[in-house]
Amino acid sequence: DEANNNLEDPAVVTRAPSDLQVTSVAASGSPFSGETTTVTWSVTNTGAEVWTATRFWYDAIWISQDSTFDRNRAQRLGVKAHSNATPLSSGGSYTESLEVNVPAGFDGEYYLHVITDAGDSRFQSPQEERFSGGFNSSALTLYSRSVFEEFRSDNNVGQGTVSITYSEP
Repeated sequence: DEANNNLEDPAVVTRAPSDLQVTSVAASGSPFSGETTTVTWSVTNTGAEVWTATRFWYDAIWISQDSTFDRNRAQRLGVKAHSNATPLSSGGSYTESLEVNVPAGFDGEYYLHVITDAGDSRFQSPQEERFSGGFNSSALTLYSRSVFEEFRSDNNVGQGTVSITYSEP
């Protein structure tokens, strides 16, 4: 008899979004074009603790002559996965570093843009991150590799500057 297989029970579901923000970005020294520099950045979670089933997310480093991040005018220098083995608590922070290659031919002042929770393998800007499909399995897959930040994902970008000296190839 299939008529008695359903049961309902009301439940309260509370959304608890995290809110990752890049709080500092710096390059080591003043590199020559075509050489390497180490970029160091810090991220603070100003929202709820990151969900324990989130295994990791990516932080992406970009360089541009523009002070405002524009993916179409910036060049990606590198990415780093950040493990959530110890969940990032509310108010918690972390600092990461990555050695990157400065593009050959660059000269002068440039902006380093770091995007935390940068999304999928294209390492898009936070404004491009979308969740669609409406299936729980899709959300579980997405949030195992990305932080649930609800509707606020426009403050994941931080910036610093770097002075690059041109060097002949």
